[in-house]
Amino acid sequence: MARRRSQNRKLRTLIVIFTEGVTEKIYFGKLSQKYKRKIKIETIHDGNQGLNAVEEAEKTLGNSKNLKFKDSQIEQVYLIFDKDHLSLQNLREAKKEADRLDYKIGFSNESFELWILSHFQCVTKKHDNKELKQEISKQINRKYDDRTKTDDQLISSLVEDIDRALKNTSSFSKELVLDENPYTNLGWLIKEIYEL
Repeated sequence: MARRRSQNRKLRTLIVIFTEGVTEKIYFGKLSQKYKRKIKIETIHDGNQGLNAVEEAEKTLGNSKNLKFKDSQIEQVYLIFDKDHLSLQNLREAKKEADRLDYKIGFSNESFELWILSHFQCVTKKHDNKELKQEISKQINRKYDDRTKTDDQLISSLVEDIDRALKNTSSFSKELVLDENPYTNLGWLIKEIYEL
């Protein structure tokens, strides 16, 4: 009898977002609170980048013992990660594998801080991660560091000002570009995920 009930149980539709960093997890969590969708959005921080991110997502979603996805129909999987120190070869392999699995990649080069900085200004020149953090520090009038970047108030204020970030990144290609700096396609993916 229990088996019949589980077979008749309605599956919930789910979007799954795997994030490399805690900042990204908090950010997407705040977006999900702001833009309520009929489908549930599950954000998972797994700390992986590139090809590792794709392989770990596949492993997590394919694990039959993972109760988190038991009664779910997954509509789309998104992987959010940065260039950081990954090789172009690793990124190309990640894209190829993600394409095979029909996963979508949200990518920033040099780092997620490019997306953060886009809430304040249009970024048109290459910055390394240190320079991005310095620019963000100027904008928020305090040091942007490992502690600051997970600050609930800061992330909430960024999410409230998302329209500026979407506008400031609209010139970046919607198609995934792995070898440009600066580059991010997060604006395009956020519009897609939250139907903006």
